[in-house]
Amino acid sequence: MLAARQKRYNRRAGRTRVRAGHTMGRIRRSSISSRQYDGTPGQLGCEIQAVTGLANFHVLWDRKNKKLRLGF
Repeated sequence: MLAARQKRYNRRAGRTRVRAGHTMGRIRRSSISSRQYDGTPGQLGCEIQAVTGLANFHVLWDRKNKKLRLGF
């Protein structure tokens, strides 16, 4: 039987794990990672940063209040 403190820790760790997994899924489903890349190597880094930035924005956007959540 887990102590209450261990249960709280596991619940918090599980939420973080799910959020990270969903974000990685969004990045993998983006068009840049689901097709053969035809740009220059210099452009690839910029495009990956744009895709990951948008995925992070999606995670932090609070749909109900229409603003960014700054803390987790």
